[in-house]
Amino acid sequence: MNLPDATLQAKADQVLQDLLVAIAARQVAALDATGAYWQGIMTPATPPADGAEVPPDLKRKPVGRGTSWAEEPVPLPAEIPVAVAVDVYDGPAGRGYVVRGSLVLAGVRWDRAIGVGPEDYRTTAGWLPAAKDQP
Repeated sequence: MNLPDATLQAKADQVLQDLLVAIAARQVAALDATGAYWQGIMTPATPPADGAEVPPDLKRKPVGRGTSWAEEPVPLPAEIPVAVAVDVYDGPAGRGYVVRGSLVLAGVRWDRAIGVGPEDYRTTAGWLPAAKDQP
């Protein structure tokens, strides 16, 4: 599904694609070194609204484990129109990770997920409006 704003979608999609490319080698190295992929907690914590470009909080990291965005060689632009995260999984089919983006447009939160690994159902078909009860 497409966002109602094509310009915003192009910008947000580019951030996600750049992140996918930037972390690919890092994820292989992390898996080899630790047996797990690197997890990047959502930054900024609140998804940007209506095309606003905001700085990511590079100090954010998962509670009790992992490293922050600042501690990893993962470049993010100084300002981004979409909150980004790298989620990890270790499921029945194997390990993988999901690059996730979230933004708000006209009061509706939109999410996109791009999975890397054996569980392809984790990838969404473009941008999807979040369920009404999600923050």
